[in-house]
Amino acid sequence: MDSEDGFYSGDMNSMFIGDGSMEGFMNALNDLPSQRLHNAINGPLETIKHLVLDCGASLLYQDPIDYCTALHLAADAGRSETVKWLLEAGTPWDIANKMDQTAGDIALCAGYKKCFKAFLEGAVEQEYGWWWGVREVLTPENRNWLKIGSRKRKYDNTNDDYLRSWVLYEKPEPHDSNTIAMITKEGTGVMMEWERPLMKETARLLCKDMGEGISILNIGFGLGIIDSYFQEYGPANHTIIEGHPQCLQYMRKNGWYDRPNVRILEGRWQDFIGPTARRNVKWPPIPGKTVKESQGLGRFDVVYFDTFQEGYVGHLEILKCVPRLLSGPKAKFSFFHGHSRRDRFAYDVYTIVASRHANDLGLTTEWTDCWIDPKTMWYSLDEPETGDSDGGLYPYKIPISMLAPTVPRHHVPNCGWVALHQYEKPIQGVST
Repeated sequence: MDSEDGFYSGDMNSMFIGDGSMEGFMNALNDLPSQRLHNAINGPLETIKHLVLDCGASLLYQDPIDYCTALHLAADAGRSETVKWLLEAGTPWDIANKMDQTAGDIALCAGYKKCFKAFLEGAVEQEYGWWWGVREVLTPENRNWLKIGSRKRKYDNTNDDYLRSWVLYEKPEPHDSNTIAMITKEGTGVMMEWERPLMKETARLLCKDMGEGISILNIGFGLGIIDSYFQEYGPANHTIIEGHPQCLQYMRKNGWYDRPNVRILEGRWQDFIGPTARRNVKWPPIPGKTVKESQGLGRFDVVYFDTFQEGYVGHLEILKCVPRLLSGPKAKFSFFHGHSRRDRFAYDVYTIVASRHANDLGLTTEWTDCWIDPKTMWYSLDEPETGDSDGGLYPYKIPISMLAPTVPRHHVPNCGWVALHQYEKPIQGVST
């Protein structure tokens, strides 16, 4: 049968489900509704709906040989309407087959543009809705089949664990005395020198046309690369939030505590921002302000967010607070966008998702590409080859968000921090 996008030449007779084991293979033989779903993938959409909704066919059903799901088969056949419905029904977009391909990879390689567009839109809707708690996405028993798995991702360490752990400031390239990296005791990079071009361009985009005397908030110091670039723009108030004790020592050793326009807040950002902020904060003086005027965090012309081991959960937490941190309509917010960076398609998905989540909180976002030489990139000293091997094929994306109260958005109750200042409780049911 011809597909919606072109001719389909796949073999439908070998489609079963399992985990590759004999037990999985035997379970596949006994799962007749799910077998019928795979065999019917080229048929009418109503038949597919009937098999899933009325007969109990599993959307997570995988062939024991190639581990393809019905979604993979629909993409391979170019069935865009079927792909759309399977995603809406909860099939995880990032489930991979034995070749580590998602259905989107298959549609893209086959040149099925309409089908790929349906897959991209469905993937975005899943991630966008799941994080707000308004969309259900199925999860296979073996999560290893989730190629990205950002929704259920388990970090090796949480941010709390990281702040209690030992970090090192090392020279990863002995032949180059000018490079230094902040790494965990396991050798995982927290901040590396190769990020410098990205930090420089981010600082430029945030501070250009702002003039001197602006107020800047940076959350997460690391090596202080972006803070060094911020200083070049002559801020009157440069506030830095950093919670790692050894990073604070590094800052003190390198003179950051002595800079007249810098205010350093020691602790996690949640200690100072949002509904969990501490009540007993002893606020350091704001440069040029009285003690009374220095009470509280204040508002800023520029806000930047780049922490370690918080993932998209941390991103959403700070995003809810951003509108109350910005000084006005010309103020800007940015963050280090490394969400699902290792996969190009997933990176594009999370770029769109992040924009939509920002819209929901009254922010509009523009993106700028920044290319990094992949030969300079690494994530772990023990496994330098695990760096961004495809980094030369697609750029990092730098977001610049600004207040835009009239931006079209989907109202999601309880998604925003709306306290007028840190001591007030958030108002339930209001998004901004």
